[in-house]
Amino acid sequence: MNQPQNQSLFLHHSALINQLYYQIAKILGVIFGVFDELLGVELRTNH
Repeated sequence: MNQPQNQSLFLHHSALINQLYYQIAKILGVIFGVFDELLGVELRTNH
C-alpha cells in the first residue's frame, strides 16, 4: 500500500491532470471571450 513507485506514479498522474485542466480552462476562456465579444457587438448594434 505504501510503495514509493505508486506514489510517484500518482503524483505524475495528478500533474498531467492539472496540466489538462489548465489547457481546458485556457481554451474555455478564449471561447467565452469570443462569445462575449460577439454578444457585446450584437447588444451595441441592437440599441
